[in-house]
Amino acid sequence: MKKLFIPFCIFFLCLSFQACRDKKEEAITPTLSVDEEVNNWILDNMKFYYYWNDKIPASPNLSATPKVFFDNLLYKFDRNLRPDGDRFSQINESADDLTAGLSGVSKTTGLEFILYLKSASSNDIYALVTYILPGSPASRAEFKRGDILVRVNGQIPNRSNYQSLFFGRDSYNFTLGTVNNNVIEETNITKDVVAIELQENPILLDTILIKDSKKVGYLVYNQFVAGKLTNLQTGANDGSFDNQLAGIFSNFKAKGITDMVLDLR
Repeated sequence: MKKLFIPFCIFFLCLSFQACRDKKEEAITPTLSVDEEVNNWILDNMKFYYYWNDKIPASPNLSATPKVFFDNLLYKFDRNLRPDGDRFSQINESADDLTAGLSGVSKTTGLEFILYLKSASSNDIYALVTYILPGSPASRAEFKRGDILVRVNGQIPNRSNYQSLFFGRDSYNFTLGTVNNNVIEETNITKDVVAIELQENPILLDTILIKDSKKVGYLVYNQFVAGKLTNLQTGANDGSFDNQLAGIFSNFKAKGITDMVLDLR
């Protein structure tokens, strides 16, 4: 009996340890969803890096989708004067999309605009076109700087729907507006645009302006991109935009400019 008892005890102890280990493993099983884990990571980074991190909501909804969660963290400024809030911060799910964007490649209509409320007491929003990318669908549709957009796909933008109307679509039908006695009125002019993959040239405009005894070189530069993207995986480019920039500076020097204005958009 003695010889049989010792192995039995050892076997029993092994079972006991295994049972304890299984219970311990079950106790630490993660309970967060994938979205909640991603959102916790987003929140930690926003608290550390975001310029307006003191404006982050105290208890954001971690169960939201990461895109919605991120947008809810952004500083909204004055909702009356600037309903679009922080326009410059964004999040990308795809590393390839991020590489393309930093290289000046994006899916776009080519329209750049700013959003405004029609009045302080109104919920309706309109868009004021600031510029149009050359060679873009918006350029071919003959949009121009200063155009007013009052409807998108037949709907009037407001505080509740402007994000879904102006952003994230491929196809747009814009109704233009006009100003009459300081009041924005709808016209019967509509224009259609469809977003395409576009490689933007960061050099929007270069010219020489002469004023009195001053000869001023003027350069509008939209993004620090050296050239056309040639390899999405590595971000390599052909350097063509930097070469164009060097040619512009050489021309400025040859023409003897006395001053220069660098317009960074």
